[in-house]
Amino acid sequence: KNSTIFFLASSTMLCSLLEEIVLPSGITEIDKYTFNECSSLKKVTLPDNLKKIYDFSFAHCTSLTEVMIPLGVKTLTEGVFSGCTSLTKVVVPDSVDNMHRRIFEDCPNVTVYGKAGSDAEYYANDHEIPFVAE
Repeated sequence: KNSTIFFLASSTMLCSLLEEIVLPSGITEIDKYTFNECSSLKKVTLPDNLKKIYDFSFAHCTSLTEVMIPLGVKTLTEGVFSGCTSLTKVVVPDSVDNMHRRIFEDCPNVTVYGKAGSDAEYYANDHEIPFVAE
């Protein structure tokens, strides 16, 4: 049973038509570049049992404005949301204890929301990203 979601190269042409994605509960990982350059994507609903989001999986989703990372996610790898120029709010639960580099590169308006003292707060401070404790 493979619980990693991915698109074949031929399917990526349709990515620009996606405006909303609701991922099913069986998904535990999102593979590299899965939704990269889905420029019309405005909303994504991530499943509660998600554990890891791999490199650049939502990079350059230029219409994406908010993301709530579900409790239980442990790792956000490199460049997950890089180039998401409309992204303003990302809620990061304190279950996330491994945040790689360039997660929010070229996201000029992003604010990270999370628990005070969490890895999300340290990451935001280290990368000069606004942080709001919830």
